[in-house]
Amino acid sequence: VAIYNPANSVVMTTEMSTYTSSSGTTKDQMKPAEATLADGKLTTTAENVALFKLETVDGVTTFQTEDGKYLYADGTNVRLVDTESEYTGFVLEDTTGGQFIKCATAQFGGKAQYIEYFASKSVFSVFGMGDDTSIYTFAFYELNNGGTSDPDPEPTPDPEPTPDPE
Repeated sequence: VAIYNPANSVVMTTEMSTYTSSSGTTKDQMKPAEATLADGKLTTTAENVALFKLETVDGVTTFQTEDGKYLYADGTNVRLVDTESEYTGFVLEDTTGGQFIKCATAQFGGKAQYIEYFASKSVFSVFGMGDDTSIYTFAFYELNNGGTSDPDPEPTPDPEPTPDPE
């Protein structure tokens, strides 16, 4: 499934963005792609959408890509990594219109950290929950990448019957 932020109609991609502060510290973030939702499936022109298999064990969910990478959030960075660690586990919390993705272990200043869609910077980031919960609300959908289907396809002709051997 793709991670979709309904408030901004975007999905998480595998493209990375690195923010560098004025003090020189860096922060890894993931870029979005525009998407539309119809009939429970997402449509996007992006070819680099991060698609995940979700696995939940004892209330902790991991997001793993087809090529084996894990979604990672350590309270500062959001990225894909090769190996499972304490920062690849998340707790999904139900909310109106979707779920919050809370880092199972990452905290900053004693405050739980959540995946967010930081719209003014156009990145998926990690931060403590603020007042505008729409940027922390996500839903998980399959991609509608099958193209357009012909509503009335031409019928396939029946093969010529084979005569019975006598």
